[in-house]
Amino acid sequence: MRLLLELAVFCGAVAALHLADLCRAARWLLAIMVGYQVLAYDRIGRLLTH
Repeated sequence: MRLLLELAVFCGAVAALHLADLCRAARWLLAIMVGYQVLAYDRIGRLLTH
């Protein structure tokens, strides 16, 4: 549940930036978010098992 909430908040932030015509900032935030999730793969595994 926590992982879904985290993803919803981050995706909501990206969508809000995109809707505010800040597409470059939205792309950067998305890239940072994906990079963070890739680097934190062990944390994601732990969240999925609990």
